[in-house]
Amino acid sequence: MGKPVMHGTAKIVDTETKESLPNGELREILVVGPQVFIGYYKNEEAYRSTVVDGELQSGDIGYIDGNGFLYVVDQLKDMVISGGENLYLAELEQALIQHPVIADVAVVSALNEKWGEVPRAFVVQAPNEELSEEEVISFSKGKLASYKAVKEVVFVDGLPRNAVGKILKNRLKEMAVN
Repeated sequence: MGKPVMHGTAKIVDTETKESLPNGELREILVVGPQVFIGYYKNEEAYRSTVVDGELQSGDIGYIDGNGFLYVVDQLKDMVISGGENLYLAELEQALIQHPVIADVAVVSALNEKWGEVPRAFVVQAPNEELSEEEVISFSKGKLASYKAVKEVVFVDGLPRNAVGKILKNRLKEMAVN
C-alpha cells in the first residue's frame, strides 16, 4: 500500500487488546489522521464501532516493514481461529497456489468440533492432472508451519466469482457447511 499520508499514521495492533505491535507483526491495521471519515450517514452506531477514539479499525490484516511501508494481506473476517491460533486465509492461498498442479484455490473457514474452525481449501486442479487431499495438506505443511496447514480439501471444477472476477467466498462457506 505504501506509507501513510501526510499527517496520518497507520499502526498494527493486536486484534483483541488493540495494543500496538512492532514492525513485521501481522495483525489488524488501525489508521489515524485527517483522512479518517467523520461518520456514516444516519448510522452513528456503525461509526462508533468502526472509529474508536479517533482510530479507524480497518478490518484489514497487514504489517509494516522495517522501512515503514504498509502491506495489506487479508481481511479480518477472512481469519480463522483454529485451536486458539490465528490463521490468515490469504497466506494459505498464496502457499497453495505455488503447487504446479493447483490452477486456482480459495480457502475458507469450516466448523470443527475439536478445533472450533479449520481452514478448508477449495482446489481447482490443472487440466489432465491428479492430486489427492493428502498431497495438498502435505504441500501446505511444507510451505507453512504445521498448525497453519489446511485441514480439509474439496476439489472443484471452478470457483464461484462475481462479475469482476472476485471469488465469492460466501458461496464456498455455504458449501463448507454441507
